[in-house]
Amino acid sequence: MLQPAAFIDLLAGLIETLPFHKSLSERGLVFAWSSFPQQAKSQLSPLHLAYAATQRILDPNPNTKLAIHVQLLTYLYPLENALPVIGRGLRADLQQRMQDPDRFHPIATAERENTQAYQPPALLPAPAPAPLETLEQRRTRLERIAAQTGVTAFATPQQQ
Repeated sequence: MLQPAAFIDLLAGLIETLPFHKSLSERGLVFAWSSFPQQAKSQLSPLHLAYAATQRILDPNPNTKLAIHVQLLTYLYPLENALPVIGRGLRADLQQRMQDPDRFHPIATAERENTQAYQPPALLPAPAPAPLETLEQRRTRLERIAAQTGVTAFATPQQQ
């Protein structure tokens, strides 16, 4: 189980080692801990977090659009749409990856891991377009409508 002090120390140290990364205040570090998923807090150990931090340092193309503490989760949990899915548990191959922590282990981000390929719902076919009517067909239709409604005079397309 991950403890707040270990998390905050590791996160602060990681941030200090990353080039061009904004350091977090004490309040920011506490917020990172409080927003860290509860399931991850109970599943992870300091060793898991150290592995994730090493992977983040070695990653040639990290997802910098995510907060740093969420970036760490991407190295530990399966991804869906480039985001960690904590509810599915730790990566199936995490123990194997952790056996060789000194090299970067690429992670798949373009597809769902450990799930069947996503199939979008089928769209309903578009209705067939109504056939265009000729001027004679339109005149006949308008005359029929006029007779049914009692209108005695109307403008035909040629009179407009």
